[in-house]
Formats: sequence, C-alpha cells, structure tokens
Amino acid sequence: MRIFLFIAVAALAWGQLSIPVFVGFGIPAAGQHLATVNETAVYHTYGRALYFGAGVDYEFASNLDAGLLLQVLLQPPVSYRAGDEEVIFRASMLQLFPNVRIKADAGGIRPYARFGMMLGIAPKAIEEFYEYGDPTVKTVSTYRKGAAVGVGAGAGVEFSLGGINLFAELLPQTIIYKPKELEVDVNGLRFIYVLVDSGTGGGRRLAPKLPFSALLFKIGASFGGM
Repeated sequence: MRIFLFIAVAALAWGQLSIPVFVGFGIPAAGQHLATVNETAVYHTYGRALYFGAGVDYEFASNLDAGLLLQVLLQPPVSYRAGDEEVIFRASMLQLFPNVRIKADAGGIRPYARFGMMLGIAPKAIEEFYEYGDPTVKTVSTYRKGAAVGVGAGAGVEFSLGGINLFAELLPQTIIYKPKELEVDVNGLRFIYVLVDSGTGGGRRLAPKLPFSALLFKIGASFGGM
C-alpha cells in the first residue's frame, strides 16, 4: 500500500498525474417507454440525474492521458401525471469510467476528447405508480442487483487559472442496466421476483433493459499535471 501511495505522490509531483473533481447534470437523451399513465405513454431515462465524482488522469505523452473516473449518479424524483394516475422515477448508481483523453494545446486553452467504457456498480432504479381514488393504490417497483454497462465519448476544454486546471465537458453516455431482482410493494404487500431472460412463472419475470443514457454536462477542477 505504501509503495502505491509513494508512486502516486511522485507522479503528481512530476506533473504526470492529475486528479479531477467535478459536478454535473444529465440532459435527457432518447428515453424509453417505461410506463403508461391513463393511456399516455411515458418515455424516460434514469440518466436524467445529478452527477459528482473524482478520478485520476495519467499523462503518457503531451497529448495523451489514460484515466479512471468514479462518478455517482443520483436521480431525484421525476414525476409524470395524467388524470388520476401518476408515475415517479428515481435512481442511483456508482459508475466507473476507464477512459482515454486526447488533448491539444491552443495557446493556454486545451481542447480535448475523451472516450471509454462505462461500468455501473450497485445500481438501483425505483418506479412508484399511483392510482388515486378511494382507496389510492400505490405500487412501488424496485429494480436492483445485475449489471450496467455502456460507453461514453465526448469533448471538453481545459485552462489554467492560478495553478489549478479548470474544465468543462460535454459527454454523451449510453448505459443500459439489466437488473436481476425486482421487489414489488402494493400498499405494503411485498413480492420478490427473480428477473430472467426466459422462462417466466413461479416468481420469475423477464428482465427489462433500463436506460441510464444522457448527455452529461460537467464542470470541475483538476489538480496536478499541466
């Protein structure tokens, strides 16, 4: 452990390693038909969320970095209502983004392109469906476990200010989450289903492919490197 810490500190001191921190938000990309309220189709993506994270970029050459970003996705409740029916979506996910960054130097301003693979850890997607009346029926569907994978590719610009590198980045990302377990709560009565690719019945349902895609806009600062 000490040797890895020494290498990281040494690389940072030599200007080869930079540590970016950032916040951002996901602009909805093409949504998927996830629900119907009063015969109105609802198209939604769980990538419509807040993001924050940090990572490392290692400079192999003056115009080439390899990096690993760790970002947290938090989708606050997003509601769609028509008449006496309403659906509310929310989600969370920890995302790993191993990537390559290609840079250019344009007189103090450094435009760059970044691309790589997205891996989702501990994903969770929740759908609350309300049928208002007397009584009101509330159905909460919680999707969990399983895998989330995808790709991200975009561009940004970086510039130095007082020894700190500031950046803004626009990154379209396409991520699909395939859960393995579904918990359904209907007015307090709970059911657990195993999600499978085929062969439903007996506590088994078909696994959906839930979209976490978005056009991610983020701003941040990078410490170390030049």
